[in-house]
Amino acid sequence: MPLSLCYTSMAEVFVFLSGYVGGQSYRRVFQRGGFLECLQKAIRRCIQVYFAHISTSAIVLAILIAWARSIDASDASVFPGYTAFQLDGWRFLIGVLALTRKVSDFDILPVYLSLLPALPAILFLESRWSILLPITSVAVYVMANGLRLYLFPRWPWTFNPFAWQLLFVAGVMLGIPAVKKMRLLPEGMVAVVVSFLILEFLFCGKLFAPELIPWTERENLELTRVLHFACVVILARSILRRFEFANANWARPILLCGRNSLATYCAGAVIANVLSLAGSHLGYSYDYSWSLLVNGIGWLGCIGSAWISEKIGRRRRDVGSQQ
Repeated sequence: MPLSLCYTSMAEVFVFLSGYVGGQSYRRVFQRGGFLECLQKAIRRCIQVYFAHISTSAIVLAILIAWARSIDASDASVFPGYTAFQLDGWRFLIGVLALTRKVSDFDILPVYLSLLPALPAILFLESRWSILLPITSVAVYVMANGLRLYLFPRWPWTFNPFAWQLLFVAGVMLGIPAVKKMRLLPEGMVAVVVSFLILEFLFCGKLFAPELIPWTERENLELTRVLHFACVVILARSILRRFEFANANWARPILLCGRNSLATYCAGAVIANVLSLAGSHLGYSYDYSWSLLVNGIGWLGCIGSAWISEKIGRRRRDVGSQQ
């Protein structure tokens, strides 16, 4: 479910953790089988993610059409995908398949699809000339913000992958054992206090005088958002280490969702759109209690989908081992 902390949302967390976890997973494949085997794994994963995105888009579009015909068309017309489908029909569907059109605002999977094929090249650069990896990433980020680089001219998504790759590469680098020893991010009480003060300053600025805070554009992940996310990571790392997050019983549902992230994301996207329709129809869209209910239902739905995905995965592994 969507969650925002001032200038950081779950989108930044998703991209960063995708780089961190993907870097560790694909690095083992790269070391064992080389560039080509790593690329093959990345392509297979891209196919899975692509079909998951298209399936989620199809389900949400079907729900919007059914809602408009049976309940209230004005609720569905708020979604740009439904309006575009009504106007363009098959051309809109072809655009969805080509990732040039979108049904609703679940934009992160197309961005992940554009970053994942680059992971073998990132690992190759890391293994040969590691110093060039952050230099290249920062240079691409600067060009994305300065020259407004996009994958194609009419980029429909909320996130520009040429800018957001900075978080992805940062996640990959922080998973490198040598970088961990170098302590790329500052540690200690001073770093935590400074990060907290920066977060508080940006929160108050956004709350009372957002026009005075520069470089906050989300599409190109401008500098203020990068600074805010770095401070969030420093604070989160300190908290997780103190409370031994990985071994806590209360964290098991979160870890379960993390192990089944694709199923969790797709379920959350469908649930969010259904509840958004219901809230709009009932007039509760901006009600605080409705938001709490929606997030509670969303978390339960995501945990349930992760549990089902885990059971299916275990059953497949058991069948494969028996054969």
